Amino acid sequence: MSTKPSQVPPKNRYMRFVRAACTRNPLIRVQAARRLKGAGNPGWEAISIFISKHGIEILSAELVQVLGRLGSPKAMIWLRQVHDKPSFPWPPQALRALAENGDKKDLPLFCRKLKDPSASIRLAALQGLAHTEGKTAIPIIRKFLSDTSPAVRIGAAKTLLETGDPMGLPVLVESLNLQDRVLDLDLAAAPRMEAHRLLRRYFRDPKLGQLPRDPQAFATFADRKIHLLLKRSYRLPALARGTFPEPKFVFLAERRSCRKGDFILRIDAEGSVWIGESPPYRSKNLDGKQLLHLFQKISTKPIGKAKKIRCDYIRIAWAPGKRLRRAPGDFPPSWAPFFALLRKWEQAEIAK
Repeated sequence: MSTKPSQVPPKNRYMRFVRAACTRNPLIRVQAARRLKGAGNPGWEAISIFISKHGIEILSAELVQVLGRLGSPKAMIWLRQVHDKPSFPWPPQALRALAENGDKKDLPLFCRKLKDPSASIRLAALQGLAHTEGKTAIPIIRKFLSDTSPAVRIGAAKTLLETGDPMGLPVLVESLNLQDRVLDLDLAAAPRMEAHRLLRRYFRDPKLGQLPRDPQAFATFADRKIHLLLKRSYRLPALARGTFPEPKFVFLAERRSCRKGDFILRIDAEGSVWIGESPPYRSKNLDGKQLLHLFQKISTKPIGKAKKIRCDYIRIAWAPGKRLRRAPGDFPPSWAPFFALLRKWEQAEIAK
């Protein structure tokens, strides 16, 4: 006798969604993960069985992200314990899941992760701090308006706006004019668009009429409105910097890692090395020609088919349309001297 869909045991029904949430198709992963919201302990039981059979390495970011909205205390306990496991592929998503529905007992974790070298981890920790502490967290969140990462600066400004604090608005205006072009890549495009989206949403008011569509006109409009709102002057270094010619970058080495942190290096046409996110700073002690010489030795050698990228990746760009993006452990041994020099430079910059 066939079983009708309504008679399928809940665990089996959820197991189908768990498997679908870990497939290769991103659209299916998103839809399946959404079906697990509010599944409670039966949903977590299905996920636990899946993990016991396949391991945590196969979990998708979409499935980890939805665990905070599962409605299962057991899932929340698992999220608190999984961060430091080396084989767990999605620490930022786990932290964001805790940030959405965590409680006071998660404060020590959020505070510890605020010092993490990964921008995605710091941003998730800020969200968690704001969720659990509310307006009492404003003084701490304000400190991150000067973070080295534009994503964290903008995220801090957004978090402050959600608590009713407008002091992050100048950072959003500054971010409207961020420029960080390397060859045919624009590393500042995502934060610039996010700042634009947040400001347009903030100023959306029928009484103001239609907002300017031209980016520079909108930046001027937002600057004027914020001056009036805050009733004080503030500097806009990013807008001022936009009036000067920027270096022509010819090489990029970018590592995004939720374990080792982020490291972004550019080399300009003169061989100078620039470190950090938008805006980068020029390092006086590093010779970019040395790294380019090492890269030329390995760039002509075959590298093989790329494996699946999880949380961490390395991106290399060396000419317009010439770039690769792979998981950190997905490079052949011939790249070892190249990465050894990068690690040496990174440690030298940290030691300053």
